[in-house]
Amino acid sequence: MSLQAVLFDMDGVLFDTQRVYAEAWVETARQMGYPLDMETYTTYILGHDVDHGEAEMRRLFGDAFPVEEFRRRRRAYASEVLANGGLRLKPGVHDVLALLDAHAIPRAVATSNACWVAEQFLTKTGLRDAFQVVVGREDVQYPKPHPEIFLKAAAALGAEPPRVVVLEDSGAGLQAAAQAGMVPVFVPDLMYPPDEVRQLATYEFPSLQAVAAWLSTCLTAATC
Repeated sequence: MSLQAVLFDMDGVLFDTQRVYAEAWVETARQMGYPLDMETYTTYILGHDVDHGEAEMRRLFGDAFPVEEFRRRRRAYASEVLANGGLRLKPGVHDVLALLDAHAIPRAVATSNACWVAEQFLTKTGLRDAFQVVVGREDVQYPKPHPEIFLKAAAALGAEPPRVVVLEDSGAGLQAAAQAGMVPVFVPDLMYPPDEVRQLATYEFPSLQAVAAWLSTCLTAATC
């Protein structure tokens, strides 16, 4: 494969934000009297868009679960943490971006988070100009594991799906990348998906530094 583009998931790949969101969901639920533990969160909510997560809360705790209050309090909790030093880059982000710069490989952020959140995070950390395209949840009809978000991002970059690498930390993201006909690369964060989903990854690396080393070899050889 001659690489044409790289698509980055945001939360858990570019930013170490999954821990903040997990804490916000679990702690807000606890404060409201609902026993959401970390294992349940990672099994049923992590890696999906917020609509899916809130639907899971109703499934777990009943139709009377106060979704709007929970959403307001959860967002306030996460916003406070992120505004006070909680927005951190994952190690190796700059290594990967510098390498792609050196080889003029375009890239996009394709996230289940809202586009305005992605724009805010990228701007705040000085990364906005590193990405030609940002695609968020509101830009697509179907969330991951549907492939729409990756197909839209690749099309915006003018890249053919089989020549696109997708960096993902979730099972839903791996499924979406595989269904898009792209090259799914798994970089674990908070969880490992079931084996049958994990096996969808063409490659698995423990960190973005390891991804950079692999990409360096690919780009030097002009094939991955």
